[in-house]
Amino acid sequence: MTQQLIQYSLPVELYFHAPLMEFDSTVTVTCYAIAEHHDIDELIEKLDQTGMSSPVWLKSMKSLKDKVLHHLIEEEKEFFPSSREVSNAVHKNRTCCAISS
Repeated sequence: MTQQLIQYSLPVELYFHAPLMEFDSTVTVTCYAIAEHHDIDELIEKLDQTGMSSPVWLKSMKSLKDKVLHHLIEEEKEFFPSSREVSNAVHKNRTCCAISS
């Protein structure tokens, strides 16, 4: 599971978050989303360094589950709607530039 979370976050940050950092209307929410990815990465690292038999492991896994669910809900309710407008404008601009070339 941890590998899937890492495989998810890298392309999302590169191809989705990075372009949104260029716009005032999405820079704050994008920075917050990236910070949450970092928090999740730290929890994954903590899990990897802790034996499954340790009580700390179970507590860390619960924290990871809670953080991931919180992040996904927040993305659906706040991040995606605010970024959709910018993404649509960028896509329209690229399409217009490609057609006029």
